Amino acid sequence: MIFRIFAVSFLSLVTVSFADDWSFTELRRYPAPEAFQGVAVDENFFYAIDSRAIGKYRKDTGELVTRWEDEKDGRFRHLNAGVVHEERLYCAHSNYPKMPREAFLEVWHTKTLKHVESINIVPNPAGTFTWADRRDGVWYGAFCFYSSRNEDPTQTRLVKFDGEWKVSESWAFPAGIRKKLPENRLPGQRRAIVTVNAIKTITAIIHQNLSRGDFCQNQVGRLPAPNSRRTKSS
Repeated sequence: MIFRIFAVSFLSLVTVSFADDWSFTELRRYPAPEAFQGVAVDENFFYAIDSRAIGKYRKDTGELVTRWEDEKDGRFRHLNAGVVHEERLYCAHSNYPKMPREAFLEVWHTKTLKHVESINIVPNPAGTFTWADRRDGVWYGAFCFYSSRNEDPTQTRLVKFDGEWKVSESWAFPAGIRKKLPENRLPGQRRAIVTVNAIKTITAIIHQNLSRGDFCQNQVGRLPAPNSRRTKSS
């Protein structure tokens, strides 16, 4: 199975082996200065996401196709992870680090990167909105808490939205992940793993292990990911 993993300023094409010991082999690495907050993919392109900018690149060559950037005094503050669904790019958007919190799902047309919609998610959310993903016709997302803001990272939650974008169910992360949250925050924030059809691994892992109680019961695997640093030229 082929995954695309972004690390800061670069996007890597890798193959992943799902065995008892998860592993990956990097095939190619593309420079993408926008790849600081997230990445999304469709059949032929990948979309590198920064807090206030998005770059659309060819998957086969890494060539920049087009770019969107918010106006200097525009409303965008802190874009995060994204996902492509039906020729639309959906990105989590918060006003981090400002308070009170705001949460939006921003939408772009993938052909033109024209911004087409802004969906208000959960007024006054309890946590910073960092990613959303769709599985089996249902939208999920995550609201994070940060130790750097004197918050308790173990309060980070995976949520399920109803048709009106209200939280219908909520889960804490497995104990093994919660113990690491104070140091590493949430998988899927600055280092995201996205499959070819744009379903984040973290979503698939947790979805398979949701319980009806307060906690996801199991962590089924852990995948190391490459970590590139933003260079002076980027």
